[in-house]
Amino acid sequence: MSWDRLAYNKNNMKKRIVLSIVVTLLTISASAQYVEYQPFPGVPQNYSIPFVEYKPYSPTPAPQRQAPIQVYKAIVEYNSSTGHTAEYVLNVGVRGSRVEAIYFDNGGSVHTGTNNSGYYFKGGELEKTTYEGETYYVTKVTISYNNGSWHSYIIII
Repeated sequence: MSWDRLAYNKNNMKKRIVLSIVVTLLTISASAQYVEYQPFPGVPQNYSIPFVEYKPYSPTPAPQRQAPIQVYKAIVEYNSSTGHTAEYVLNVGVRGSRVEAIYFDNGGSVHTGTNNSGYYFKGGELEKTTYEGETYYVTKVTISYNNGSWHSYIIII
């Protein structure tokens, strides 16, 4: 075999190797264009994990249901800032051991909590007392108004 023919085969072999490497690389890169990377199936590509501040776990107690108001007939001694006094038998609303509402015969009432009449309901904790062998529950409720006037109710159940 002549040196020319051998040199031709070497160059030809180099071209074939380079050509096969190029074809292989093109095939790999062409097939890689169609593979989509997703870290988790179904998660969009533009999804970002929000920053969440660490807070230690503290169990919150279940909300306590308030006991219903029980209505009782009561003797009510009324006094006012004007000096008027009177005694009535009225219905009073009691929750637990506290008077929370006084119901008047005309349909009106005064009560704890939010009201639109501009008054403040103070007192109402019932105290057990015994008089001449009978057991009673007694409290004093004061209703104060923004203009300085007040009404006081001594309630005996």
